[in-house]
Amino acid sequence: MTAMPDLIQSMTDAASVLLGSFDKEQSLKACFAFENEDERHTWFYTPTAREGLRLGEMSPIQQQHLMRLVSVGLSEAGYNYASVLMGSERMVDRFQNFPDRTYGTLPNTRVRDPGNYSLGIFGSPGSPSGWSWRLGGHHLNLHFTIRNGIISATPAFFGAEPARALMPGGIYLRALAAEEDRARELLGTFNQEQLSMAVIAPVAPTDIVQTNRPKIEDGALPAIGGPGPGGERLRTALGLTPELDEMVRYSLQPKGITASAMTSQQKDILISLVGVYLDHLPDAIQSHYRQFLEPKNILTTTFAWAGPLESGAPHYYRVQSPGFLIEYDCTQNEANHTHSVLRNPAGDFGDDPLLAHYVSDHPSK
Repeated sequence: MTAMPDLIQSMTDAASVLLGSFDKEQSLKACFAFENEDERHTWFYTPTAREGLRLGEMSPIQQQHLMRLVSVGLSEAGYNYASVLMGSERMVDRFQNFPDRTYGTLPNTRVRDPGNYSLGIFGSPGSPSGWSWRLGGHHLNLHFTIRNGIISATPAFFGAEPARALMPGGIYLRALAAEEDRARELLGTFNQEQLSMAVIAPVAPTDIVQTNRPKIEDGALPAIGGPGPGGERLRTALGLTPELDEMVRYSLQPKGITASAMTSQQKDILISLVGVYLDHLPDAIQSHYRQFLEPKNILTTTFAWAGPLESGAPHYYRVQSPGFLIEYDCTQNEANHTHSVLRNPAGDFGDDPLLAHYVSDHPSK
């Protein structure tokens, strides 16, 4: 397993090579001050034009440099997912009948294009005061903050549209299959009493509850109204009401069933579910989260589900722990459009004050 210092060096080297390939205009678009907190904490998972240098504005060799950097920040499985997801914009283009509109107001662009993923580098790679980089676009948002000898990798957002894409022979490509299937496996082991605790609402919300907030907020709900998924069309299709909204509202006091109320087998499935999200990341980054899955620590972790239990119906779940928050939803496009995210309740974007302490006491091998 690659140790954290080696991973940091590899990430620094890859970012430096990429930066060194940019001309002045590209650098002006790609580079920000590390102290620019507002921009550094801004993220979207919608097809929204954002600050940074687009993949489509890079030469082929620069694109390869960028993907090499992405490969350092992700595991093999995570990189494969990212590659599939970025290419799937071409599938969305077809499903939407090739919409004839630009990406935001940018000239010579189209809204559904694998070239719309944008890079931002904050500070100077290798700076002892800290630096970070992000790759953001529709359904893929990667954020890596490097300081105090550690790498923070949250928020780590992975979505899929379509969630099920037809392949030859009647086979379906499901980019987030394990995220759904492992949760359903856990649900399938619960008795009626456990289900009554785990299912917090009979209807799923329109989106992940924390959406793209820069910090996890007590009392959060997804947007209600407006042009996005919170609009009346989807709310009506799902059958949402203010009373149902309250059932899924986020609270610091977790909702759902705690691991302490699960059997040993069920705890193992819950750990396996969390492991699916960690599998996107290199082992050195995963190691911080593994401590929360140890037998003495997992007991306070909760699993909450919203929506019907049958496969194919709109659904949502979250796994809430002092050390991480996982959210997943599949509600849009007749439950063929998924969102999933791994976050740090103590602070995304490297803002967790205890993370450096943990890594110094539990260095990866």
